[in-house]
Amino acid sequence: MRWGGAAGLCLAVGFTLACAGLPFPRALPLTTELVGEERDAAVALGDDLVGDRFSEELTGAAPDAVATACTEHGRAFVWLAARDDRAPVRTAALRASAQCLAELDRGDLAVAARTGLRSAEPAEQAAAYALAGTLLPDEALESELLAEILAAMTAGRPEVRYEAMVAMDRRSWGDDPRAVEAYGSILRAPEPWLVTEALRLVRFRASGRVAPTPLQEAARPLLADIDPGIRGRAALALARLSSDDPELPNVLVGLLDDSHAYTRSAASEALADLAFLPATHDLVARLDDQATNTWDLLPFQRLDGTSVVQHHVGSLFERTDDAFLRALVRLTEPLGEARFQYREVHPGKWRDLDILAAGRDAAKWYADHEQELPTR
Repeated sequence: MRWGGAAGLCLAVGFTLACAGLPFPRALPLTTELVGEERDAAVALGDDLVGDRFSEELTGAAPDAVATACTEHGRAFVWLAARDDRAPVRTAALRASAQCLAELDRGDLAVAARTGLRSAEPAEQAAAYALAGTLLPDEALESELLAEILAAMTAGRPEVRYEAMVAMDRRSWGDDPRAVEAYGSILRAPEPWLVTEALRLVRFRASGRVAPTPLQEAARPLLADIDPGIRGRAALALARLSSDDPELPNVLVGLLDDSHAYTRSAASEALADLAFLPATHDLVARLDDQATNTWDLLPFQRLDGTSVVQHHVGSLFERTDDAFLRALVRLTEPLGEARFQYREVHPGKWRDLDILAAGRDAAKWYADHEQELPTR
């Protein structure tokens, strides 16, 4: 039986947020409700599914085919996403709606996303978070969709918090204290894969923003985390969040002797982010460190079933000495013509030899300029 009213939708969708204390007594209102033949035609589109996606013949692969599908079926897509009683159809409609932002009413798109967020079906939830991510950059601060994403970041299951965080990353959120608090709460989560991704996103979104204190407070203890990926990414995040902290440079110099090469490499990059020129002495003293500077966490599964491995890479050529040499380049830029220059490294069989030769270059450069460099 097709969808026949708000009560039918509530039964069909099985709202998980309601279980978390957010009541959902009726279907969210759409600006455009389909009726009659238009509604029947929309329902019929649900028969054109391949798995939980509309067929390529309907939605198209090339941009012009997608545009045509949005013009012809956009209203049906968003209506199906919010009203159909078949989870695969709702999922496909959410994905299709995300391609039709220009043609559709933003309020209706937000309703479709919010409806999908309440689904008991993981694939549908994932599609709803993806649609929400496309909408969030232009949502007002008082947006109900934004409020629900923030709530999911702080109180959802780990895989839901991850999707909400990824959606929020589409938005410039650093000046929103609610988002700062939400990311800070994720940094305190027990799941390493969730924390390390949050650190990566925080580093680039919260730099220089208003009131980063909750992020600083949450990130600082992570410098001593058991996971080397988290230690390294905490160093990188704090270099952006706490650039005026007089104690941080010396803490990061201490991490140059961390037990894992990724953390050591990340610490050198963080010191370069801080432009802490005295660290030049410490980096040159450690250029014999040739360890592979990558780190992989155990896989985790996203809501849509995708298996993901958090891959941490310490530098382009995946060696700690390469990371240190790159940090030296950035640290010594203020010296102008006297700065250190990293020779060209040829990928392939000459890579390691080129990096070793660059290390010798750095030692020679340091012998010539040591006296000009400030000390800690």
